Amino acid sequence: MFCGVYLEALLHLLFVEKHDKVFAKKHDNLTYEDKLSLLGCSDQSIFDSCKHYRKVRREVVHEKAHFDTKYIRKAQTEALLSIELVEKINANLGITRG
Repeated sequence: MFCGVYLEALLHLLFVEKHDKVFAKKHDNLTYEDKLSLLGCSDQSIFDSCKHYRKVRREVVHEKAHFDTKYIRKAQTEALLSIELVEKINANLGITRG
């Protein structure tokens, strides 16, 4: 789930750039939604995607069968959703490919 690695790095860099390292460290444990809000994002579809990503990541990272979720996750679908999330966040924050 490299989307999370990218988002953590991006949000940290933006916090340091717009504020400082102390601010970044203080807000390190916030959800993606809260971090994005602090950076000026207010797009509810992005927040919804972040919430979905967090739930799926938890299931995948912990490598447990989640029979209680009643969903069978497909890696290809979740990967595409993660890519869409990163692209939406980049567009919202004005991040361009370098």
